Amino acid sequence: LQLVTKPQPAPSHNAHLDLTVDDVDVAVQQALALGATMFREKGTYPIGAERPYLEWAVMLDPFGNKFCLIKDLKN
Repeated sequence: LQLVTKPQPAPSHNAHLDLTVDDVDVAVQQALALGATMFREKGTYPIGAERPYLEWAVMLDPFGNKFCLIKDLKN
């Protein structure tokens, strides 16, 4: 992400990035500092599973595009 200093029109995209990170909380804070916003708070997947295999948060870039910050819990 790059910091955008003025509002930009949001393009309409149907794809998004899934970014694997070591620590979702740290990655969320870094993304927020660069101008992203939270779309869905950190949670696990599958939602409500006794043994989830992913921890994730869904973010929006400054243009409104979604991207996911994901930690693999299987390793």
